[in-house]
Formats: sequence, C-alpha cells, structure tokens
Amino acid sequence: MKKWWTFAVVVMLFTAHAVASQANEEEPINLNQSLFLTPQQRVTLAVEAMRGSSEAATKISMFYGFVALNPIE
Repeated sequence: MKKWWTFAVVVMLFTAHAVASQANEEEPINLNQSLFLTPQQRVTLAVEAMRGSSEAATKISMFYGFVALNPIE
C-alpha cells in the first residue's frame, strides 16, 4: 500500500512539472480542452442522449456548462 502511494505522488509531481514546463507565460492554459466537442460530436452525442445514453448527456452537459458557458442550452 505504501508503494502505491509513493508511486502516485511521484506520478503527480512529474505530471505537474510537465504541465508547468509546457505552459508559456504569454499563453493562457485551457483546462477545459478535454471537454471541447466539435459540432459533429455535439449532434452525435445529442442523438445518443435523447436515446437514453447518460454518458452522452453528461458530455454535452459538461461542454455547454464549462466550455460554451451556456448552461441553459
């Protein structure tokens, strides 16, 4: 168990360092990049969500709430 925690901490430190080293001081970092959906993905996910896919509905909800900043949509 202790080895697992040590490994997790080391991975987190390396990840944080990698992100920090990639950041250009002049460019903002978009932490919502993984939530971005193309128009085609939005249409596809909307159809899947209407058919009952909770995963598709969650992805669309996250996109409109955190990327498009239009929670009403």
